[in-house]
Amino acid sequence: MITLSISPRVISIPTLGANSVTATALLTDQFGYKIMNEAVVYGLTWTPDGVSIDPATGVITVTPEAEEVVLTVTGRSSSLLATAAIMLRKYESPPKPGVQISLGSGHGLAIKPDGTVWAWGNNIYGQLGDGTTTHRSTPVQVSGLTDVVSVAGGWAHSLAIKFDGTVWTWGNNSNGQLGDGTATNRLTPVQIMTDVVSVAGGWGQGLAIKSDGTVWAWGRNDYGQLGDGTRTRRLTPVQVIGLTD
Repeated sequence: MITLSISPRVISIPTLGANSVTATALLTDQFGYKIMNEAVVYGLTWTPDGVSIDPATGVITVTPEAEEVVLTVTGRSSSLLATAAIMLRKYESPPKPGVQISLGSGHGLAIKPDGTVWAWGNNIYGQLGDGTTTHRSTPVQVSGLTDVVSVAGGWAHSLAIKFDGTVWTWGNNSNGQLGDGTATNRLTPVQIMTDVVSVAGGWGQGLAIKSDGTVWAWGRNDYGQLGDGTRTRRLTPVQVIGLTD
């Protein structure tokens, strides 16, 4: 078994006139050690303008010409192949507070440049993630979340992706929309997935795209909205049928 890691997983695209930025891919064995006894070649499944990768070192270079996109990086040894995703995002330089915001049915979410998440509004089910059910007319910090790169608001629940690709959810869970294997509301974030690059929240559901391009869904499914070929409520993520890349 081999693993492809990328650091950082999210790159801020430099502004015009600024220097290029880099990330590094590394192929490791099952023990976490760099593969040394055979040649390793790094690549991209698609190479857009402003992005390049050194096939020998795994260094990914991003210039101001790049656009926001999620790219799949490959690492290949003589007999094995591993992939991982990297996200390119446009931030102002220097970034302003609130590098991303999202709205739920009655609450708001924002990521600050330091990676913390702040929430405000309706909190009847704990969707603000501050450990209470008290409505907030000004932003409060979501408990225990740092290094966050993406947030999404659903109906009375919230989702976040951390820099390491883990997904965290909190709030209303009556339909299993938190994906933690229960139907218990959560007043603070709980972890449910890994290797995720994008999330969305719906009316009692959650959706995620993993780094391998597959789509996963959980929660309410009475109209087949989870795409798994059933109408069965799912308390943990299931793969959407037929969607890859």
